[in-house]
Amino acid sequence: MALIVIVLTCFAIYFFPDSLLDRLSFKSVIPKISRPKSLVTKGNETWRWIQSAQGMWPEYKFYGHFLADMQKLIRLYGGSPKSIVEALKRPLLQDIRFETKLSEIRLGGIVQFVAMSLMTWAFVILSRVILGRSFEMSSLGIIALLQALGLIAFIAIEKYKRQKLFMGFDLAFEVLVTLMALIPIGISLKEKQEKSGVDRFLSCKKLGPDIERVRQSFHDALVQWKDFGKPIEKTLNELLDDIRFAQEMAQTKLLKQMDGFKFLIAAVFFLPAYLFDLYLMVNSFFSLN
Repeated sequence: MALIVIVLTCFAIYFFPDSLLDRLSFKSVIPKISRPKSLVTKGNETWRWIQSAQGMWPEYKFYGHFLADMQKLIRLYGGSPKSIVEALKRPLLQDIRFETKLSEIRLGGIVQFVAMSLMTWAFVILSRVILGRSFEMSSLGIIALLQALGLIAFIAIEKYKRQKLFMGFDLAFEVLVTLMALIPIGISLKEKQEKSGVDRFLSCKKLGPDIERVRQSFHDALVQWKDFGKPIEKTLNELLDDIRFAQEMAQTKLLKQMDGFKFLIAAVFFLPAYLFDLYLMVNSFFSLN
């Protein structure tokens, strides 16, 4: 019991919002827990950096290395960073809001799992102490295994769904924004294509259906630009809007799915763990009779 409670509690602490941990940490008594920064914290740091452009580069998804690369290009070839920053503000804020909501759902699920586990183990111990039932290690192991599998499944499902739904979004956005920033710069078309990573995006095989449509439209616009000199800026802006809209829809979908999976995991793993011990208790009464 102690092991499973410790594991669940550690998971809960790990996924606690940083601001909440700061308020709960007693620095004079207990050293502050060392753990990686959450995506929400990194996102807020990135937003503050975009507003001030001071301090170290933020390490948030693709934004950190993207901003660093863009600054190098601007220093080499000139250009205005203002348009790049403006292009990043809206999707960054949208992404931070999404990560905040997702972290709340994740934390709510883990707290729910910890509470159900504590109630189950309280029942396990009290029913054995009061009724004189024996502590069978095999039965306790099954209960602990169900609870551990439930927690692992919850985290694994989020990771799998995130990868599946957002496949190619960051790459597409990064390439299009970089190309837009390079268009007014006095370098060759080939250099613009190389430095923006156009070929990397066009050759990418693992893309979701929405980004695949963006890639096809981008390819057609690129051909028109290269072969016939047709301006591409309007098309890039439209494609960026398409990416943002598709990403927002994917984010909403993931939030709804994880909210549902939270209750599904509880019903499939944590509730059966309790019912299993309840069944053992009832069965022991019939065995005595």
